[in-house]
Amino acid sequence: MRATWVWGAVMLAVACSDPDSGGTPGERAPDSVDDTVVSPAAAADLRLLDSQWLRGELDPGSLWGTRTDAISSTWRITVANLSSTTLYQAVRYEAEYRDASGALVQTRAGRLAGQFRPDVSREVEFHDGFVGPSVTSASLVITGASAQARQ
Repeated sequence: MRATWVWGAVMLAVACSDPDSGGTPGERAPDSVDDTVVSPAAAADLRLLDSQWLRGELDPGSLWGTRTDAISSTWRITVANLSSTTLYQAVRYEAEYRDASGALVQTRAGRLAGQFRPDVSREVEFHDGFVGPSVTSASLVITGASAQARQ
């Protein structure tokens, strides 16, 4: 089973590759990305056009042996950079995970890999870790990004 999961992850990374993005496909940004300068305009310039939460099921025989207390959380989002002059990177997001009654179960935050070029929309698919089995719905918002103006 483990070989099947690894092959699936490799195929997901290949399917999501974007040679112009400047990032590793299917992954969040590494900690080494410089995001110390956060643009106040990012909230207005970066628009989340579409988001789809893909709730996975963890096979008890895979990855962690008998662990059955978590499910995989993957997002497929489309982000538009509405600025005609600013390139964004280290785009920050926050995801909220809720149970069937609507109660907040977990909040996760991270950064997206790659660059978001001016006047371009880009689809990104990434894994946001694992959440509890009571989670039935999720939402995601863009919270900021570092900016680089065109010269």
